[in-house]
Amino acid sequence: MNNETLNKLEFDKIKQHILSFATSQIGIELIENLSPYTNKSIIERELKLTVEMKDLLAYDDPFPIDGIKDIRIALRRCEIEESFLTPSDFLDIKSVLTASRLIREYLNKRAQKYPNLWELARNIFVNRVLEYNIEEIIDETGNVKDNASPELRQIREEIIRKQDYVRKRLYAILKQISEKDYTQDDIIPQRDGRLVIPIKVEHKRHVPGVVHGTSSTGLTVFIEPAEIVELNNEILQLQFQEQKEIERILRELTNKVRENLQYLQTNINILAKLDFIYAKAKFALQIDGYAPEISDDGPIVLNSAYHPILLLRHGRNKVVPLDFKLGDSSSVLVIAGPNSGGMTVALKTVGLLTIMTQAGIPVPLKESSKLRIFKKVFIDIGDEQSVEKDLSSFGSHIKNLKKIISEADNKTLVLLDELGSGTDPAEGGALGIAIIEKLKAKGSSVIVTTHNSTIKFYAYNNPKIECGAMEFDHQTLAPTYRLRIGVPGSSYAFEIAKRLGLDEEIINSAKKNLNEHQVKAEEILSRLEALEVEYRKLVNELKEKDEKLNKMISEYKQKLAEVEREKKKAKKEAFAELREIAENARAKIEEAIRKIKETEASKESIKHAHKVAEQINKQFHELSKQLEEQKDEIIELKPGDLVKMRDGTQIGEVLQVDGSNVVVAFGAVKMLLKTDVLEKVEQKEAKKLTSAIDLFAPVSTKIDVRGMRADEAISAIDKFIDTSFLYRLKRIEIIHGKGTGKLKKEIAEFLKRHPNVKSFRSGSWEEGGDGVTIVELNVD
Repeated sequence: MNNETLNKLEFDKIKQHILSFATSQIGIELIENLSPYTNKSIIERELKLTVEMKDLLAYDDPFPIDGIKDIRIALRRCEIEESFLTPSDFLDIKSVLTASRLIREYLNKRAQKYPNLWELARNIFVNRVLEYNIEEIIDETGNVKDNASPELRQIREEIIRKQDYVRKRLYAILKQISEKDYTQDDIIPQRDGRLVIPIKVEHKRHVPGVVHGTSSTGLTVFIEPAEIVELNNEILQLQFQEQKEIERILRELTNKVRENLQYLQTNINILAKLDFIYAKAKFALQIDGYAPEISDDGPIVLNSAYHPILLLRHGRNKVVPLDFKLGDSSSVLVIAGPNSGGMTVALKTVGLLTIMTQAGIPVPLKESSKLRIFKKVFIDIGDEQSVEKDLSSFGSHIKNLKKIISEADNKTLVLLDELGSGTDPAEGGALGIAIIEKLKAKGSSVIVTTHNSTIKFYAYNNPKIECGAMEFDHQTLAPTYRLRIGVPGSSYAFEIAKRLGLDEEIINSAKKNLNEHQVKAEEILSRLEALEVEYRKLVNELKEKDEKLNKMISEYKQKLAEVEREKKKAKKEAFAELREIAENARAKIEEAIRKIKETEASKESIKHAHKVAEQINKQFHELSKQLEEQKDEIIELKPGDLVKMRDGTQIGEVLQVDGSNVVVAFGAVKMLLKTDVLEKVEQKEAKKLTSAIDLFAPVSTKIDVRGMRADEAISAIDKFIDTSFLYRLKRIEIIHGKGTGKLKKEIAEFLKRHPNVKSFRSGSWEEGGDGVTIVELNVD
C-alpha cells in the first residue's frame, strides 16, 4: 500500500500513538516501519499475538518488558576479532540477558493461557552463567569491580596507598607555604592525572616544582612540588598497569559474549518483536480494540465501530459509532447526506480500520464485525489544488482518479470522497457514474460519498449498487452522524442553512431557482429518509413488544405449571384424607360387629352390618386405586429418599428438594432433575451409594465455557442456570471469551429463550468486557 493513502487515512498518527508505549529503541524502529500486511495467515497471527498480550496486560501480573537495550552495535563490534567491549556495553548486554530470562520464565508459566506468545518466547536463549559473569566484573555504575581479578585488586590497593602518602606530603607542604600566604586554596586537586597544589601566580617562584597549568582566571597556577614528582610517576605507572589489566579482563569477558553471539542476536530480535506487540496491545487497551473476523473475499461488516483518532480526542461518549455493511450483494456503496454530517468520517473510518487490522492492530468495534483483506487501498479526498503545478481542485482529483483506475483490481478498496464535485454538477455527475462503472467492472470494492443528485439517483435505481444516507434529524434540523444503509440521502442544504440562521427569504428564493425535477428529487429523498427512520423506530418498538410478550408467555407458563402442581397436591391431600376417613369408618364398623356378636344380636342385623362394611371396603379400594394413579402423576420426595429415572435402572439419593426441582446424586455425579422423571425406590432395591461429587452446584457465581463447542457450552450453561435458580442466585457470570464472537452469539440466543433468565448483558470493563455475559435470574 502506498504511503500517500496511509497518510491520508492518518495511519501515521496511529503509529505515533503506538510509539508512545514502546519501551525500547528496537521496538520503536519496528513500529516506525509498520505497514499493513496482505497475507491472511500473517494478519491472523499478528492479531492473535496482540490480543493475547492485551488480555495479559488487562488480567494478569505485570509483564516484565523493562530492560530491553539496543545492543546491536555492541554485537557487531564483537564480531571483529581482537576487539573488546566497554563496561557500558556489558551493562546493556546483562540487562538484555536479565530481560530475556524473566520474560521467558513469565510466559513459560502461562504457556496454556497465551500459546502464541509462548511460541514466540520459547526460542529465547537464557544464559544465567554469562549474566552472572558480567555481574561479577561490572558494577551497576559501569565500572570494573576491584575483585574482577586478584591483580587488579593488588594494583588498585597500591595506587590508593601511594596516593594517600602523596596527599599527606602535599598537605604538609601546603601547610608550610600557607603561612606565607602563597596558596590560593587549601585543597589538593589533580591535573593531568597528577596531584598538585594551587599557588598564587605571583608566588609560583617560591615553590619549586613542575607547573601543570593555570586557573581560568589566571590568578592560580597548579604546581607539582619537586619532591613528589617521582611518587606521582610511580602512581601513573600503576594506573597504566591498571588499565592494561582492565583491558585484559574486558577482552576475556568479550570472548564469552562472542561465544554466545548468535543466541544474543536471536534474543534481541525476539525482544524487539515482544516490545512491538506490547506497544500495540497497550494501544488496543486504550481504544478498547478487538480483532474482527477477516477473510480474503468476504463482506465488510462493522458493528459499533469508532474512528480511533476521534475516540482518543473526544472519548467514547461523544463519538457516534458507525454501523456499516458492504459486499454481500454489492461491491459499491454510495453515501449521501448533509454537509458536516459525517460522510467523510465514515469513509475514513472504514479505510483506517481496514489498514489497522491488516497491520495486526485490534480496532474499536464489536467482535461480531468482519473485514476483508485488500492488496491495495486508494483514497481520493480533500482539496489538493496546486498553484505551482497549475492544478485546480478538480484537476487534482482527476489526476488522482486516473492513477486509481489504472492500478485498481478485484483486491482493491477504493474510497472516493465527494465524487462529482468541483465542476458543473451535471457533467461531474456523469463523470462520477462512469468512474464507478469502470471500478465496478474491475471488481474493486468502492465506497463513494457525494452531494451530486445525478450520482445519488443512479445508485438508487441500480440494483447492483447499495445506497446509504447519513441520518438527519427533522426535528432539530441537525445531522445525527448515523449511517443508514439501503436508503438514498439528501444533502439538506436548505434545512441546514435555515438552522444556521440564513434569511428565509433567501432560502425560498433559492428553492424557486431549482428546476421542478430537482425540487421533487430532494423532497423524495428527504421523505424516503424520514420514512426509513420512522420504519426503524416502529421495528424497534415491535421488537420490544415482542420481547415483552414472550416474557409474559413464559411467566404464564410458569404460573400455569405452578397451579397444576398445587392442584395435584391438593387432590393428593384430599385422597389421603378420604382414605383416613374410610379406614376409621371400617374400624368402627368392625368394632360394632364385634359388639353385636358379643351381645348375640340377630342374624339380619349382623348381615346388614357386614353389607355396610363391604360397601365401605369397596369405596376404600376405589379410593386407594385413585390414590395409586395419583402417585404416578406426582410423587413427594424428601432428602434421603432413594429414586431412579422412570426409564432407567441406576439408583440415586435425593439430596435437596425445591418444588418440582430435585438434586439427586447418582454415584459420583450430582444432577438437577424434575420430579416427573423420577420414581421412588424401596431400600431393599437400592445398592450401596458412593459419596457425591458436585459437578454443577454453583459453588461460585461463575461458569467458564471457553474452549467448548457451542452445544457443549449451552448444555453446561443450562444445567448451571437450573442449579443457580435452585440455590436462589440472582446474578451469575458466563465466561466465554472474545474469540470470533460466535460462541457469545449462540449463548445469547439460548438465554433469550430460557424461562429462568430475567435479563442479560455484556460485562463492563471491570467485569471482563465482551468476553463475559452477566445474567440476571427470575428468582424473586
